[in-house]
Amino acid sequence: MPTSTSTSPRDIILHRRSRVFGKRPLASDIQQGEIAVNFREDDLGLYIKDRELNIRKIGGIFYSDSAPDPSIAIDGWPDLSHGEMWLKKQDPADPEGKAQLWVWNKYAGSGAGDWIHIGIGTFGILDDYLDQFKDGADGEDYIHTDRNKLKINNKTALKGLSTADGDQLFINDEHNFATGVTLNANNLVIDSTDIDVTADNVVFNSESTFDFQTDSVAGSPEAIFTYNGHGLFNGEEVFVATNLNNGDPSPVTSGNYYVAEASINTFKLSNGVSNISSAGNIKILYSPKLLLDDKYNVIQSGKFKVKNLSEDPDITQIEDGRWDVYRNTSNGNVRVYARTGSIVAQPDAAVISIPVKNTSGAGINAGDPVYFLGTDPVLKVTLVGKADSSDENKMKAIGIAQGDILNNAQGNVTIFGGVKKLDTSNIDGATGLDDGGKILYVKPGGGLTLNPPLGADIRQPIGVLFVEDSAEGEIFVNHPETLLELPSLAENYIWIGVTGDVATAHRLNTDSFQKYVADDGELEIALADEIKFGGYEFTWDGDNIRSKIQTNIASSDVADGYLTPTAVDSFSTNYRSAKFFVQISSDGLTPNFQVTELLIVHNGTTASLVDYGTASTLDQRMGDFTAEVDQVNSLVNIYFQNYAETQGDLQIKVVRTAVIS
Repeated sequence: MPTSTSTSPRDIILHRRSRVFGKRPLASDIQQGEIAVNFREDDLGLYIKDRELNIRKIGGIFYSDSAPDPSIAIDGWPDLSHGEMWLKKQDPADPEGKAQLWVWNKYAGSGAGDWIHIGIGTFGILDDYLDQFKDGADGEDYIHTDRNKLKINNKTALKGLSTADGDQLFINDEHNFATGVTLNANNLVIDSTDIDVTADNVVFNSESTFDFQTDSVAGSPEAIFTYNGHGLFNGEEVFVATNLNNGDPSPVTSGNYYVAEASINTFKLSNGVSNISSAGNIKILYSPKLLLDDKYNVIQSGKFKVKNLSEDPDITQIEDGRWDVYRNTSNGNVRVYARTGSIVAQPDAAVISIPVKNTSGAGINAGDPVYFLGTDPVLKVTLVGKADSSDENKMKAIGIAQGDILNNAQGNVTIFGGVKKLDTSNIDGATGLDDGGKILYVKPGGGLTLNPPLGADIRQPIGVLFVEDSAEGEIFVNHPETLLELPSLAENYIWIGVTGDVATAHRLNTDSFQKYVADDGELEIALADEIKFGGYEFTWDGDNIRSKIQTNIASSDVADGYLTPTAVDSFSTNYRSAKFFVQISSDGLTPNFQVTELLIVHNGTTASLVDYGTASTLDQRMGDFTAEVDQVNSLVNIYFQNYAETQGDLQIKVVRTAVIS
């Protein structure tokens, strides 16, 4: 019997092979373990029926712009094969584009099946511990491991240690990777035994939302909510729930709000413009976010932000022994405040302060100047006592106490900057008016004074009074140096610098100096009426106006052969008369020396001169003297004219004594 080939619809894959695009064998075409081939160039594949009677594609990666679609096949298997791959064709217009590899997973999508994206890249190479990039240069974009560390750009991002080392996870090991690492940690537990975080900046962002309902509410029109365990910060964004725990509707419209004016257990809510009111308790939902620095201090960040303030925080806002971060809403400055007992101090760069211990045997009050006593070798703090300007052993002051310091107790001293929240209402020397801006001094007996200490008391300015108030007083310490201001001088004393640049007061000799009222009314120091210098004695009658005497020395030169009169001296016409002692020296072939005494008196118009005594070593007079009144300049001028026979250059020295008109 002749044989023939079936042409039924079931026999589309001839001899279990086909060139039809998208053609896959039906389960009835082949037996278990039997294969079928599609040799179409753009859908090359080898098919086999598995034990579950499913057609599985064994080889050939589908390469096309779109995923393979079995529904277009003619009488073929209608489903994609579990595990088959599709390489998405690269865009020819984008030579730098990336090819994408996908795998079909029939279990994905709750059993409906779905394409799973394997990756994006031109190529990928893997070895046993992802170290193919270990020789890359610093700064290149790559990630690799060295078996126990995950590195980014060859810097350690994560390092895990084995159980023998305590199951530790190190983030940003050796602080050389990045400025911040974010951990979305719903179940991350951090305490002294579980995880050691050693990062410069690690943000812990809990995606889990926490909720609480307030305990009580008071205040109008701004509601003050109380909740003893809320731990909220000013500026933190929270969500007010629609209903309370018992199902009652919230008295505040549901939505996002901001925490405002938070204390230890109270807060207000702001809508971003003003604080809101509330007729009752509210339920709040929020997600905390904390930032840990490399010193393990926890500060607010992200949703917490920093606490806002326009004034200094009070003791209700910071727990005793703790510190907090605030932002001044008026100028944007960020400040750190710490609380010790009832004192809230600002230990940041706004002031320079030091920890101290009081070992003086007596208490130190807030605002008292203190002096240096030594250093505690155990506590490593400065020892101080209350400064006293009347006792040089308790000076010089180094700063002002920020709060009360009991004997043998510790505290803080500001040596430069503001000291706030002091009682400055009763400072010694206050006028009862506004004394702000005045200098404060260390007070005799201790404390502060606006009156400069006098006499034997040491005068040291320590600062400036900024605010005069019984509770909100402020002092700015701006004289932290140890140099002292000189005290007031007693009568007839002057300051004189001695060895070591120390100013020392010395008394003026009243036999030589006296005080008198000058012509302009100012008090001056003048020579006494009678002064003796060895064998010389100067006396006058004490009449300052009518008895003034002027003494002057002048020197002139006359060239050899110069026969024109030479001016040798002049004096004001305010003086009526003068006596001259004149010495003339000649350096001629035979030197000659001459002395002459002159008397001159004038009436404002003319001058009369008497040459009443001359002596010469050669018994030869060398010239004559004349005088005239210069009415324009109110001067009496004296001239010398040498004789023609006088030889050599001449030097003339004149000693004049004039008497007031």
